[in-house]
Amino acid sequence: MWAKFGNPDAQGRRPIPTPARALNGGAKVASPLLHECEIETLTTLLEEAILSPESENFYLSSTLVEALYEHFDGCPAEPTAIHSPTGAPEAWTLRLDQHLGVRTFDLTGVTMRVGCTLDHVAQLIHRDPDDLWPLPSKESDVITEWARRCPPLPDALGVRHCDSIVIYTDGSYDGKLSSWAFHAIGSVAGEWHNIGWIGDRVQTDSGEPTFLGASSHGALEGELSALFWCLIWLLASPPEVEVTIFSDCTTAIGLSEGSVGQFRGKDAAHLCRAAMHALQAAKSPSRINVRHIRAHVGHLGNEVADRLAKKCCDPRTTGKVWASHPICSFVRRGWLPWLWLFLDSQRSPQNWPGQLADSFIDRGDGGGVLPTRSECEQMLGLQAPPEKDSGKQWAVIQIVLVTVNVQSLHPREAEPTAEPPAVPFQGRAALLREQFVELGVGVAALQETRASRNETIQSKTHIRFCSACDAQGSYGVELWFSRTEPFIKHNKTDVLFQLGDFVAVHWDPRILAVRFARASVRVLFVAIHAPTNASPERNKWWQDLRVLLGRLRQDAQLVLLGDFNLHLHRSCADRVGDLTWPAPTPPPQAFWNILEDALQWIPSTFSCCHPGPTETWQSPGGTTTSRLDYISLPETWHVAADGSRVLHELEWGQARVDHYALITRAVSHILFHAPKHGRRVRIDTTAIGTPEGREKLRQICSSLPQQPWQLDIHRHAAKVEQHFRCLLPVAFPAQRAIQHKPYLQPATWQLRNQRAWLRKRIQSASRFGRSFSLACSWRAWRGTGTIWAPYSRFWSRWLQCLRDLPGHLAALRSTSVQLRCLIRQDTKDYLHEVAVKATTDSTRDTVQRLRVLTGGPKRKQKGATPLPAIETEQGTLATTHQEAKQKWISHFSSIEDGQVKDPVEFVHDCYRRQQAKDLSDYTVTPADIPSLGELEAALRASSTDRAFGLDGIPGEVLHYGASHLAKAVYQLGQNNVVAPTGAYWFLQCWGNPCTRRFVTVAQHHLPTALFLCK
Repeated sequence: MWAKFGNPDAQGRRPIPTPARALNGGAKVASPLLHECEIETLTTLLEEAILSPESENFYLSSTLVEALYEHFDGCPAEPTAIHSPTGAPEAWTLRLDQHLGVRTFDLTGVTMRVGCTLDHVAQLIHRDPDDLWPLPSKESDVITEWARRCPPLPDALGVRHCDSIVIYTDGSYDGKLSSWAFHAIGSVAGEWHNIGWIGDRVQTDSGEPTFLGASSHGALEGELSALFWCLIWLLASPPEVEVTIFSDCTTAIGLSEGSVGQFRGKDAAHLCRAAMHALQAAKSPSRINVRHIRAHVGHLGNEVADRLAKKCCDPRTTGKVWASHPICSFVRRGWLPWLWLFLDSQRSPQNWPGQLADSFIDRGDGGGVLPTRSECEQMLGLQAPPEKDSGKQWAVIQIVLVTVNVQSLHPREAEPTAEPPAVPFQGRAALLREQFVELGVGVAALQETRASRNETIQSKTHIRFCSACDAQGSYGVELWFSRTEPFIKHNKTDVLFQLGDFVAVHWDPRILAVRFARASVRVLFVAIHAPTNASPERNKWWQDLRVLLGRLRQDAQLVLLGDFNLHLHRSCADRVGDLTWPAPTPPPQAFWNILEDALQWIPSTFSCCHPGPTETWQSPGGTTTSRLDYISLPETWHVAADGSRVLHELEWGQARVDHYALITRAVSHILFHAPKHGRRVRIDTTAIGTPEGREKLRQICSSLPQQPWQLDIHRHAAKVEQHFRCLLPVAFPAQRAIQHKPYLQPATWQLRNQRAWLRKRIQSASRFGRSFSLACSWRAWRGTGTIWAPYSRFWSRWLQCLRDLPGHLAALRSTSVQLRCLIRQDTKDYLHEVAVKATTDSTRDTVQRLRVLTGGPKRKQKGATPLPAIETEQGTLATTHQEAKQKWISHFSSIEDGQVKDPVEFVHDCYRRQQAKDLSDYTVTPADIPSLGELEAALRASSTDRAFGLDGIPGEVLHYGASHLAKAVYQLGQNNVVAPTGAYWFLQCWGNPCTRRFVTVAQHHLPTALFLCK
């Protein structure tokens, strides 16, 4: 305000200090307490805005008031006119308290004060990337060549104009000093330009701003420093830019990505991981790729980074290149581990506590809906999840199938007198394998392979099932399944073929049948090589095939591939299309019956699916062609236009090719869900640790959705549990049978599995046959019909059992002698191998190898140990496990004055007790709870190959998926700590390794929180 007292200046005013204007230090004014004035004699700042329109500040203030006045123009309160004594325009008094409510501050929430605000974060994110130095000229030939390939970025363009950025980092250590450097290139309109480089000596002085925790110089310190400053530089880059970082240090990459390492305090590794967390929160994690590149192998980009790092390894460098960077304040004050939380809470505010100034505040709703009986029992592990949570989701079967007659994939040995050109090509299988991988083939059926015996071959890319040729050395078929191409595409994880998914249920020189079973999917793949039309046994062979397929198919879908040796002369409804082939000998009736029984269709006979040539066979002279090879699919599988064609370019080293491959791309939508095994989840934990398993685990953990912050902690944990319960059994199915004798050959093991499958079918058919009369009687008693009324479902299944049972029994008897012979031969070969190695190895190693034959000690029991015998209240021994269990519970309850309590009452009491706690004065500091990096290190320290709790999450998931799972677990754990209604530790720790691991980390940080939870 301005006060008017006499005429102290030229305009009759003199300044006095007000909340809006400070006292001018150069002006000599008397104390305001010595003067008395009326309020009407004062001029407000708004009035001064009218008197001094040339002032920008006054103009903005006047504009603000006018906007508020126009906004509240319809309100009943009218402004009051005030007449200015100086003759200035009339001023209006606008009372905002009549229109705006009083601002209130809620102090009842739980607060965690970090210290930094969004203003500090904005200095890192909302800024142009720091300028890098131009590459030194005439430094070395490597740098000169790199500068020639990547010219400097034009001055008119900046980093924000780049489509993608590639950065090379490296560190250097000469034995005394260590340094770091990185250089970047950017792609603009398809052309690569050099952005620049930066480097410095590693700072070891803890008093300097650029100190990252390195107590001494070393090679790893240089590599970590290069990655750290590279990640910090990228924080200011546009979020839509693709970033690729190359480093030649696998340890530094693992520490920055969170896949290796332990938490050792606030060192360079911890800061580097915190910088990666912040960058992934600012950008999409899919746009950030950190890759390893081998050093000193001639890669020009890495060699340039190496030269630049060595250039900085000089005592004259100060180690203070980026001392003025805003990140130095974050590192010095300990804010960097929480930077990701500020960024993620701005992107997804519903998933984290509210952010206000420099604190995170949780204002809980004071409770919520109490859990239902089903939820209470699930929390305590008393029952399996309900049927509605079985995890059924739609998935897509997407597969490429190929069938081809290869004519001797396993050639016989050449004669000694043969000329070199006549020696058969020995690499046909490898040549086909490479082409199948390039074409993305998932299933391939090969005919006339002429293998010497039934065998199963597992390579890096394929699983091969081979049936032996006949006594004359002819025929033999194979089925190849890709281990790299997904068979089922799930929205959260892809399903690949694994050896444990298959059972070879039939082998002979012309037929190979393999059953695939994963979760709820059952598919029977059959490769055939049918007799020709001139063969007298053709019709009988097709009739026997129909009976065999009916016996083997059961509840599975049928995929039939191979050399049918048939000419389809007519169309058949939706089974055979318009691409027919006239022939004097029509297909046998059994073939049409197979299509009807299994609901099959042949895509290559439909012109809409198969454009182009259809011939798959050509005579040696090239005068005659025919179509003999087909792929038959279930009617629920679809083939797109141009999805089927003859593959003329397939090559396998054959001197004269008369057969061509047929390729088909099929798609089918299925309802996919994990198998049901009660409460316990069956998972192959050993497969999680493989490179392929870690990639699957990354997809599963990355697809875990974050839950709203206000969601109840137990329901939050239940959703996490359900996510892994649905996907882990699908991605890592447990083996149906464990091979305890590792010396058995794959063919022997497959024959054993075939016999086990036959036993199950025989037992199922026998059990249903024995209960058939009782089932009919029960249905007749409940209904109005007679006992032998034709209930179609029961009668059809009974007739099917009567039809299949003799075939199953015959197959079981015929394979018994064969399995014994194979086991004896494998045992003999293994003993011979042990005997040969015993001549050079120690006695200990020889005994260890022989223990595979003798077995383990007898004291090891199979199965659960039964409870000791106990006498009930009636004076008799408990006859069942349930009676003994109840007696033991009542016994220990009486000792500790316990009682049986209803699960609902027990859980609800816990809820009410926690909701009744007053946490308004409860404050959490960053030192009280573990950071995200600490939690990751704790998850990586989880033990593997151990039993897991009731939630079904094994320790392997926490150990190998720590970097991808940590954020979801951190949200769950922080909700336990911060949320006023969520500190229910004992329920979550009861079989939940995720929260148990959070408690393990936090138990040294949270004495107050643990006390409140008791």
